[in-house]
Amino acid sequence: MGFYTKGADFIALIDNWDKLFATVKSDVLSVMQSMDTNWTNDNDNPKYVMMQHVDTDVYQSYVPRFYHQTFQLRDSITATRAKKSGSEIIVGLYHDKNKMDYDPENYVHGSPGWDIRYFLPEIIDHGASGTPRWGANQMFPADGAWRRDTMYIQNTVSDLQSGRFQHWLSENMRERGYIVI
Repeated sequence: MGFYTKGADFIALIDNWDKLFATVKSDVLSVMQSMDTNWTNDNDNPKYVMMQHVDTDVYQSYVPRFYHQTFQLRDSITATRAKKSGSEIIVGLYHDKNKMDYDPENYVHGSPGWDIRYFLPEIIDHGASGTPRWGANQMFPADGAWRRDTMYIQNTVSDLQSGRFQHWLSENMRERGYIVI
């Protein structure tokens, strides 16, 4: 089939489709592995896109009066380790609850006996926050901003599907010597 060049450092003979597919798949896997560590100053990196949506859809949507935002929802975004599955490479984003504080005495991400860090992304995304255990009060009225859907997860997915993910992957493959059209 011919030669495959990967930057200036590597040249390999690709003499069948299986080798070509394995080489490309290996490089895509490498790009996907870099998602969690190589995201700064990369506007189209999926992790960065989600961080942007947490900032705009959650943190900038209102200014709390009775507490300070910890920004740990944003800072807890983590990419899973990319893995091969048949002809696909799978990687996901999730919130690592161990990157969020749990201070039940001060009601940070829960209360005594009620650690909500695991559920916090869904609670915030769907506007299910507030005081369901104790009812609305002056400090947490029923119509508070925390009761509105932020939709930051769906907004992230929509943003990535609109071409940002393809752009990020294409740029990273170009950096590895591929011609991407």
